[in-house]
Amino acid sequence: MSYTLAGARGNLQNGLGSFQELWLAGPLQDVTKREKEAKAPLFYDRRHVVKGFVQYDLPFGKGRRFLSNSNKVVDAVVGGWTLGSMIKYNSGSPIGVNSNNYYAGWERPIYAVRNANGSYQRKFNAANFNYGDPAASGNLYFDPANFSNPAYGDLGTVPMYRSDFRGFGWSNEDVMLLKNFRFAERFRVQFRFEVYNIFSRHHFRDPNTNIGNPSDQPFGYVTGIVGSPREGQIGARFEW
Repeated sequence: MSYTLAGARGNLQNGLGSFQELWLAGPLQDVTKREKEAKAPLFYDRRHVVKGFVQYDLPFGKGRRFLSNSNKVVDAVVGGWTLGSMIKYNSGSPIGVNSNNYYAGWERPIYAVRNANGSYQRKFNAANFNYGDPAASGNLYFDPANFSNPAYGDLGTVPMYRSDFRGFGWSNEDVMLLKNFRFAERFRVQFRFEVYNIFSRHHFRDPNTNIGNPSDQPFGYVTGIVGSPREGQIGARFEW
């Protein structure tokens, strides 16, 4: 098991268009304010991360605690199995808000203006989520009044990402069951059964952060869920 308390800071949001040398690729609003950007978290910053792996040899079959004297048929069916699991949990990443202002000749993005006196605590309660109505009050994640477009011709508040304004965390658990068969010392066949996302976890999508989005995706609201369904696979491997 491991726990990581981390922070990612910098003035380079990606390696391709950070200084706007590629059309519509630069994620920094103003490259002359890089010293302010460098003090802010990056979009992939995750404060808390827990990872773990456990593997347990089930105590059945030859050489193990139970059924150690069983015949070959019983041992082949119930003996020698190993159960394992991998887990990962992490807190949410910073979420940023862009303005929908457009200035001819200025590549994206333009940051929104942030209300310095606003409250940025999460307002969302999963028990009140209404999937059928994106604009339902129970879907509200943050107060939209905390952000606004800058006056035309101005740039937004720098930086875009803040540590006190984050999206949803993530959790995942995978499970495996495997058995090894040995032949003449040199050869081994391994059978594996693996299940990914065994609890079929789905997560709420981070709220809409585009001020200019239409009413079907209202600004500041959670409008859906993300995540892959439970998946399983069976495999075999021959080693020599």
